[in-house]
Amino acid sequence: MSKNFRVNSYLTLAMLFWGLGTVLTKSALNNFDSLTLLPIQLASSSIFLGLLLFFLREKELSVSSRGSYLKLALLGVLNPGIAYALGLSGLAQIPASISVVIWATEPLLITVLAYLFIRGTVKRETILAIFLATSGVLLIIGKPSGQSEIFGILLTFLSVGACAGYSILLSLMKLKDGSLFIVFIQQLIALIFALFLMFVKFVHSGLPPMNISEWRIFEAAVAGIAYYGIAFWLYVSGLRRTSALKAGTFLTLIPVFGLFFSVLLLKEHINQRQILGSLIVIAAVVSLSLYERRGRTSD
Repeated sequence: MSKNFRVNSYLTLAMLFWGLGTVLTKSALNNFDSLTLLPIQLASSSIFLGLLLFFLREKELSVSSRGSYLKLALLGVLNPGIAYALGLSGLAQIPASISVVIWATEPLLITVLAYLFIRGTVKRETILAIFLATSGVLLIIGKPSGQSEIFGILLTFLSVGACAGYSILLSLMKLKDGSLFIVFIQQLIALIFALFLMFVKFVHSGLPPMNISEWRIFEAAVAGIAYYGIAFWLYVSGLRRTSALKAGTFLTLIPVFGLFFSVLLLKEHINQRQILGSLIVIAAVVSLSLYERRGRTSD
């Protein structure tokens, strides 16, 4: 299996689980307050990742100093801590179909941040693929029915910005081993942060009354494992083997998978324009992968 195929597989599967996790999380928000749901999901994903780490016996992380461990842990506060506290609060106020489309703008933010902080040359083929994928995303969203809450959209964009910054910062650390260990540590740090937020909310206004069945808790836990556990693990596995720009381009697949699971699980309808937009997004990602493969062959 070639390195390029492995990276593409990691990133594509990560987008699939993020799309699935978004739909499941939107469903769970019908029963949970966002700041209550976040620690439930992070706890379930942390347990899942801890079990994987125990059974797979992954090679330990190679970092240069204790300071690197601290930076790695603090990144967990940024993402999924702050990023998904904002994202869940936004998702509670806007449709899942709008949320996944906003998330597809992350590659553009990553491109800007990479240019500003990494100072690398952004190839025009990469830019073309990003804008082609973005045009597909715009076709998917079309004209939303009804009015989305402005505050929810703002929170979602802030969440996207935090995740874009995370991708750049993690890429700059140039880690060689321990994808699963990275995600596990960051999930634990994010869980502590989420519990702190829930405590602050409890002190300030009390927790909302909940009469939740065991099935609803199980559904929230499954959403957390898909959204924070599996998707994060696969994304970090791909990100540390390629550039943040390429990994960011794959994020435009999230609306495609999100729409698919919305239809399958939530019985929402998809029109011809959204199908066309999904095909354009897929074509953009595939064309970028083929271009990189030809570039390596010619080298």
